Amino acid sequence: MCVFVLLSATEGEDKPLKYPPIFHSAHVAIITKSDLAVAAGFDREQALAHLGRISHHAQVFELSAKTGQGMDAWCDYLAEQHRATMADRRRES
Repeated sequence: MCVFVLLSATEGEDKPLKYPPIFHSAHVAIITKSDLAVAAGFDREQALAHLGRISHHAQVFELSAKTGQGMDAWCDYLAEQHRATMADRRRES
């Protein structure tokens, strides 16, 4: 099972510090609404530093549904996870 956690650019870069258990348990951290980061005063570098400190093992994706930024990498990751899951199921049967 893979644990995902979302970090919205509009809610601040400090969330990994406020909620360390969920961020620490995550295999994947997704920064959402990256297109709004500048308008929201989101400090990307600080957010990545906090994620690196708390979720050092998590793969990080920065996404914007509005602009499509990061969606190709995210979809590729999901497809690879699906392939791996299906391969595991075939081996188990």
